[in-house]
Amino acid sequence: MADNYSNLLNPEMSISCPFILTLTLVVEDQVKTHSEANLKYMDLEKKSKTSYAKWFPSVEKEAKEWGELRQRLGSGQSSVVSYFLNITAFCKDNNETALEVEQDILNSFRKNGFELISPRFNHMRNFLTCLPFMAGKGLFKQLKEAGVVQRAESFNVANLMPLVADNPLTPAGLLAPTYRNQLAFIDIFFKGMNNTNYNMAVCGTSGAGKTGLIQPLIRSVLDSGGFAVVFDMGDGYKSLCENMGGVYLDGETLRFNPFANITDIDQSAERVRDQLSVMASPNGNLDEVHEGLLLQAVRASWLAKKKQARIDDVVDFLKNARDNDQYVESPTIRSRLDEMIVLLDQYTANGTYGRYFNSDEPSLRDDAKMVVLELGGLEDRPSLLVAVMFSLIIYIENRMYRTPRTLKKLNVIDEGWRLLDFKNRKVGEFIQKGYRTCRRHTGAYITITQNIVDFDSDKASSAARAAWGNSSYKIILKQSAKEFAKYNQLFPDQFQPLQRDMIGKFGAAKDQWFSSFLLQVENHSSWHRLFVDPLSRAMYSSDGPDFEFVQQKRREGMSIHEAVWQLAWKKSGPEMASLEAWLEEHEKYRSVA
Repeated sequence: MADNYSNLLNPEMSISCPFILTLTLVVEDQVKTHSEANLKYMDLEKKSKTSYAKWFPSVEKEAKEWGELRQRLGSGQSSVVSYFLNITAFCKDNNETALEVEQDILNSFRKNGFELISPRFNHMRNFLTCLPFMAGKGLFKQLKEAGVVQRAESFNVANLMPLVADNPLTPAGLLAPTYRNQLAFIDIFFKGMNNTNYNMAVCGTSGAGKTGLIQPLIRSVLDSGGFAVVFDMGDGYKSLCENMGGVYLDGETLRFNPFANITDIDQSAERVRDQLSVMASPNGNLDEVHEGLLLQAVRASWLAKKKQARIDDVVDFLKNARDNDQYVESPTIRSRLDEMIVLLDQYTANGTYGRYFNSDEPSLRDDAKMVVLELGGLEDRPSLLVAVMFSLIIYIENRMYRTPRTLKKLNVIDEGWRLLDFKNRKVGEFIQKGYRTCRRHTGAYITITQNIVDFDSDKASSAARAAWGNSSYKIILKQSAKEFAKYNQLFPDQFQPLQRDMIGKFGAAKDQWFSSFLLQVENHSSWHRLFVDPLSRAMYSSDGPDFEFVQQKRREGMSIHEAVWQLAWKKSGPEMASLEAWLEEHEKYRSVA
């Protein structure tokens, strides 16, 4: 029934105003209907064996249907029901609008084969039928006399009941109405969705509304007292970060020290070893012997200098080990030591990337509630980007483990197709472990890419596949038509035909003024729209002209709040004017706004 008033594939075939849909039914006397079915069957069965059937071929089918019905009535499996289906719509009080609404309703039901009749001069009768207990006071008899009562088997009438099975998802959270206009809320930390973790994977083309969808989730975590760290490429989160009083760091200004946050070397040695291993060989070419020697170097450096240890100390240990008499007769081990010395030399204090990894004061502080890391400046140095990304992931995981489990923690990896393009198997395994264990610490990872192929295909990196496979929440927004068609050919069982058609009809957020998306939580799927107020749209916007507008206003001396307010008026003047008018009428809410 829900598809009659709100068609999923054809949203224009929907009722666009408030309405009441009622079904009034009466179960007829079983004995009388059984006798009627017997008489009807015998009459039709008799006609089907005469020349009458030649002129009316459908008589044989009717006889068969009545025969089956009388058997179900006789065994008590079914009943005959008299019913009246009524829709009462509420619209503006003018003839033109009323006619448009009437045609919307007729066309919406006609799409699925229902031919409704608009009542003439009987509106009060039909409206009274909508009210509780009114049909039994003579109204149903009037409906029968008017010929608007239909008869059907109980199973068929049950399918006409005005029940909508859309899942409200969670009691509170981000408001995302379903495609059938039912309230639904998204809270990734809610425990009643049969989800095994709180992670989310999001994919959608440019302009699909990814940033506008994720930023409210970030705000909800911050409002609850938690913290969020965002890895970005393109300044998409800069306005939100400044509005929320967060820390914005450019990749060029990032500074690390692998030994900075160690309190117990026995617990942290392997983590530092893995970090240095990925830095030395982003493609994962180090073997177990390399890693064993590197672990010795890490422990020795920490024991000698504690938190003042640097990568230079690790390299010095490797050099001393190479020159030590212990390995004089082991040319293979000395060769491995030479390889690691060469590979790690670029990260020493005087090396090419030394300034990034030998800082006395690392850039990331544990007291920051929101941190946005803009890594676009490192994209043309892939080896450095891999080293920085893995170092950041280790930092995030370590911070999640060291903070109270009652605190919500969120790590957003935007442009994941570029930031998670690791060839190193160790990185994929590390991410997989982190994605699986962060649930215990009330932590969540949100990974965002442009295309589903970046997550779920042979071309995807091991890290991206690990992120996809270990995310209970999956959101599919507008996809590239060509790439999505190619994906469905390669993986025909991934989406049902209805899902393919629905995703193919998703539009750009700025064109339709809302984001359309498919939400999958384990085996449950639902369709949603996200509507954002004009002020939030301005703050969440990642469009180039909008970003430049805000930056220009900041250079003119405006605060970030004033700049976003100006952008909202520029992009959505009529909406802002209506909000202002509403605030003037409700003055007590102005201070809150």
